[in-house]
Amino acid sequence: ERKGIEACKMSGAVGNYANVDPFVQDYVAQKFNLRSADISTQVLSRDFHERYASSLVILASTIEKIAVEIRNLSRTEIQEVEEGFSKGQKGSSAMPQKRNPISSENLCGCARMMRGYLVPILEDNALYHERDISHSSVERVAFIDMISLFDYMAERMASVIENLTVFPKLMLRNIALTGGAVYSQRVLTALIAKGMIREEAYDLIQPFAMAATQGGTPFIDALKSSTKVTSLLSEQEIDGLFTNDFYLRHVDEIYARVGLE
Repeated sequence: ERKGIEACKMSGAVGNYANVDPFVQDYVAQKFNLRSADISTQVLSRDFHERYASSLVILASTIEKIAVEIRNLSRTEIQEVEEGFSKGQKGSSAMPQKRNPISSENLCGCARMMRGYLVPILEDNALYHERDISHSSVERVAFIDMISLFDYMAERMASVIENLTVFPKLMLRNIALTGGAVYSQRVLTALIAKGMIREEAYDLIQPFAMAATQGGTPFIDALKSSTKVTSLLSEQEIDGLFTNDFYLRHVDEIYARVGLE
């Protein structure tokens, strides 16, 4: 995206190469390893700038997406992760037991600022007679602020991730809150694989799963007490459906695909 805005333009005051041959622009662009503008007026078309700014905002929104997830997982009733907490640091001023995800909250606010800067830049493409200076005041403020703010966001998010505390036991606790119903999809597909019609299999196990989530009979026990289920699945097969390994078997590959080997 940076290459999109790093362009060479030597086409004169109105972009018609009246005093400089197009070859000169191409030659200079090549020497400086720049893109030679295909067409321009007195200025480069601001769609270059729009793409660059949009890329920064999209990256900022990805940081925000991660920050929102951290904030949600930090809630007291979930508590699966926690931002790094230095010795002596205070959390909530009113509730001493809390450790608020202040960095993630800060990053969400920064992402809002980034989106706010984008709108004026998007409006800079339309210029009177293809050239006025209304874009100049916007770009002198917005780009400096956006680039600086995004650099801050990237550094702070990196620190959050590096120092993030994860609570695997609480993750397992939260999975167990469903009474085993979280594994209902595996049970459904297993029954279908044994020859049961999907609608029939769904209607069969749905009441068991719903009751389990409400604190009723654990899902696995309800399945084992159903003759329709046990006529197709053995007790050992049912037990094998209630493991997390099945869902985690491709995690390493997924990380590798985004460069996190």
